[in-house]
Amino acid sequence: MASIEEKVEDWVKDTLKSYHVRTFSKTEAINEEIDNALKTAPSKQGGTGRNMPDIQCFIQLPNGNHIPVMIEVKGSKGKLEKLDTHNKLHNIQTSGKNAGSPLWKNINDYAANGAVHYAHAILENTTSYTHVIAIGVNDDEQNFQSSSTWKHPEISAWYVSSGNLQEPIRIDNFDFSYLSANFLHSLQEKLRLLSLTESERTTLTKQRENTIENSLIALNEAMHKNLQQQKVGSFYRAGSLLQVFPLHKQIIKGTLRY
Repeated sequence: MASIEEKVEDWVKDTLKSYHVRTFSKTEAINEEIDNALKTAPSKQGGTGRNMPDIQCFIQLPNGNHIPVMIEVKGSKGKLEKLDTHNKLHNIQTSGKNAGSPLWKNINDYAANGAVHYAHAILENTTSYTHVIAIGVNDDEQNFQSSSTWKHPEISAWYVSSGNLQEPIRIDNFDFSYLSANFLHSLQEKLRLLSLTESERTTLTKQRENTIENSLIALNEAMHKNLQQQKVGSFYRAGSLLQVFPLHKQIIKGTLRY
C-alpha cells in the first residue's frame, strides 16, 4: 500500500498551526548552530548527506530553556518506531562484536528512530542545547481513508538530554498541544520528571564502558594486522597511527554519549 507521508506531514503542520506553534520545513533552519549540527552529523543512512528533519519547532519553556523539537513523519503501516527487547528505542547495537554501532536501517526506516537521530546530532554538535524533544508521527492509507473510524496518526515522543546520558526517554500521553504556549508549564513539569534511575544510569554507563573497551581491542587488533602486513617495526608514534587508522567521530560519540 502506498505511503501517505505527505498527507501525514500536512496534518502535523495544520495541527501545530492551530496551536500557534511556528514550524520550520526541511529547507528552513531554526538557527545557524542547529543547522550546522545537522549538516555535520552523519545522515540517517550513515553517509555524509545533510540531515533534513521533516518538521522542526523551537520552544522556550517557562524556566528559560530553549528546546529544539525534531519531528519525523512516515506514512506506512508499522513505521512509527523500532524498539529493542527492553522497549527502548533501538538506534544503537548494544551487544556483540558490533556493539556501539548505529543501526542505520532502523534510523532511516522508522519515524521516531529518525527523529532521535536528529536529536543526537544536535546534542553532540552544539554547545547551546542540552535538551531536545524528538517526535515520530505515522499513519497508513487504510486508517487515513476510513472517515467513519479515522483516528489521529500515531505519535511517539521522546525526551533526549545530556543529563540523561542522551538516552531517549519516552514522553507518555504526548500530543501536540503540549508545544503550545498554554501548556508549556505542563510540558516543563512532564520533562522534569523524566530521568534515568540510578540503576539504569549504572547499567548504561557500564554498557558503554564495555563498548569502548571492545572497540579499542578491535582497533588494536586491526592496527597489529595492518602493521604486520606492511612489515612495520614494533615502535611507532601515536600520531602516525591516527593517520593510518582514522576513527569516525560518530563511532566515538555513539559509544561515549555522556
